[in-house]
Amino acid sequence: MPTLTQVIEIQQHGRVNLTGGPTKNFFNIYHYELAFGTVDTYTQLGQDFYAKVVQQLMPLLSSQYTLYELAIRMLDRATEQFTVVPMNFPGGATGDRVASITSVTLPFKCVDRGKSFRGSKHFGPISDADQTGDQITPAIVPTWNTFATTLGGIFASVNGQYRPVIVSRKLSQLKQDPTNVVGSRVSSVLVNLTLGTMRRRKERTVR
Repeated sequence: MPTLTQVIEIQQHGRVNLTGGPTKNFFNIYHYELAFGTVDTYTQLGQDFYAKVVQQLMPLLSSQYTLYELAIRMLDRATEQFTVVPMNFPGGATGDRVASITSVTLPFKCVDRGKSFRGSKHFGPISDADQTGDQITPAIVPTWNTFATTLGGIFASVNGQYRPVIVSRKLSQLKQDPTNVVGSRVSSVLVNLTLGTMRRRKERTVR
């Protein structure tokens, strides 16, 4: 089994204004392995991750979405707490949005085969103008492809460079030290033209 070391977990915490009034949390979780250099401070790492990766995503998300923080820790250390890096960035797609349950799905391909080395990211909500029937509009596809390429590549901070990986929660032992992080390096990220769903993001029934 491929064992990884110096694996950073970055959680992207956002919230969306729901039609019924309250807000809904939208979380995305990423894992990166230190590829070269040394691990940066988590504050620096969070700032660079936003500037070099997430910033490309923000224009694709509805203006009703707000990124309010990144939470970062190293999986190699079982008891390490998250370092929170505050953010305050709204999505850039104006106008009406699609339902909160609807998402754009980006599947990850890895260098190793098997069910334990599969993953994807679900992003939303998007503007209603970027949806045509059951798919994202052709005009916005190149922008999603550009973001997918960035998400699948190495990004650099000040002291280190980081490559994306898929971590197998099933095969890894992350509850106590010494940990054993099992996963696979990401070889590419794709974009599903067909829109997906994330049921946990659905607004509660309003009457």
